[in-house]
Amino acid sequence: HSIVRSLLAKQDFDEVDMAKRFAEEYDKDPDRSYGGGVVTVFKKLLSPKCRDVFEPARQQFNGKGSYGNGGAMRVAGISLAYSDVQDVKKYAKLSAELTHANSLGYNGAILQALAVHYALHGESNRDKFLDHLIDQMEDVEADDKSVADAQM
Repeated sequence: HSIVRSLLAKQDFDEVDMAKRFAEEYDKDPDRSYGGGVVTVFKKLLSPKCRDVFEPARQQFNGKGSYGNGGAMRVAGISLAYSDVQDVKKYAKLSAELTHANSLGYNGAILQALAVHYALHGESNRDKFLDHLIDQMEDVEADDKSVADAQM
């Protein structure tokens, strides 16, 4: 719900506000079974020394970033806030990159956001729904980083 709260408060995507909300949500209940890697990210985001809110996630796992599912788990609010599919992809990626810098992590968030987007916009034919997702993700995953990360 940190994504939705940030989007409502700022009326647009604000990575600094969103990162702060993620970290503060963790800080309220640190025993909530967050993954060990993201706890380090949250602690760095809470530090007054943090100048680039994407950097703590990029530092994880020897600079490879996390490819976990946290970004995908929380991304639905992006699809509620943005109706344009390009915006959904852009902001799903950015919201996930705050904690998951590996393309496998943020591309999973993009896929989930697109699924919510197409469900909200009435695509009820299962085959067309899946075709939309496949077409979009083939484009998303065609960049060099995604190809390299998939071969890890």
